[in-house]
Amino acid sequence: MPRLRVLSLDECDIKHMPDWLRSLPLEELQVSTTDFQANAYPWDRDEDCLPRSLRIFRHDDRNCNASLACLRQLTQLEEVHLGSAHCPSWLGQLPNLKRVHGYLAPIHSYADALQGVALEVFTLQIPFEHEDFVASHEEYEFADPLERLLSSASATLQSLDLHGHHLLGIDAFPRALRDCRLLRKLDLDKCEIQ
Repeated sequence: MPRLRVLSLDECDIKHMPDWLRSLPLEELQVSTTDFQANAYPWDRDEDCLPRSLRIFRHDDRNCNASLACLRQLTQLEEVHLGSAHCPSWLGQLPNLKRVHGYLAPIHSYADALQGVALEVFTLQIPFEHEDFVASHEEYEFADPLERLLSSASATLQSLDLHGHHLLGIDAFPRALRDCRLLRKLDLDKCEIQ
């Protein structure tokens, strides 16, 4: 399969990625799983199981226990969809990372990990099916972490999507948002702004 560039493994429940996968010239891989237990998928912790050519990785499920260590050596990675997994502390060390997407995860892990990253796109949504989700105040208070994230990416950020978050008030908008000169898309749909 020397021409294969995109592979989708949705709900395949692969416990171990096959050895031949590493040699594929993939640019995009989509994986979703059905087992939400910690350490249910050994490939998730295997830093050598994925092709180094990957530019986009989509982990489109709700396994917040995923470690995603499998991404750690993917220096060509430009876009990552983390699902509901917390943002790994080392993610910002990937040199080409520009687009980060997640949902139902605390913004603190993103703000800390992505300091100094020239993000072009940042998405952290509460999806439609979880609109009744009420997070604890400590876990989802995100004005300060969002301020840190925006300050770091103010010169490059073009799209910000915070769909579904419950903002405490208009004052919860970070001042660093005004410094995002390249911002073209701001999604605050269903953000209960008081």
